[in-house]
Amino acid sequence: MGKIILAIMLSLGSLSFSYAEAQIEIKNSWVRETPPGTSITALYMNIENSGGEDDTLRSVSSNISKSAEIHNTSVDQHGVAKMEMLESVLVPARESVHFEPGGMHIMLIDLREPLKSGDKVGIELVFDRAGQLKVQAEVVGIGDKSQEQHHH
Repeated sequence: MGKIILAIMLSLGSLSFSYAEAQIEIKNSWVRETPPGTSITALYMNIENSGGEDDTLRSVSSNISKSAEIHNTSVDQHGVAKMEMLESVLVPARESVHFEPGGMHIMLIDLREPLKSGDKVGIELVFDRAGQLKVQAEVVGIGDKSQEQHHH
């Protein structure tokens, strides 16, 4: 009987350990308001991995756009900005990855409707370990610099 209880306790302990491996949290998510006639915008956020294992962001989707792509903006040696699509983003264990203006971001493409300051946008992120995470991102006005400054 004691061996059975010990086996149960050990298996429960391993379940707790595997749960703690990938702990992803999305913080400070926001979307830029769209000017009239625009069908794309950008999503910014911080992804925090407090777990002991690396995780990888594989895909993003939104209820407000037909597609969503992970992008990175970089500037070459001549000062020319270039935006490239990324297939995935590594989120190292016990580290954060920042999606911010001028760097990594999520492009929301073919918006279903214009976005105005104060709107909420549903976002679904898919990670290798953490699985699907759903978040609500607030739309921030074009002239509202306080949100951008808060996240740098």
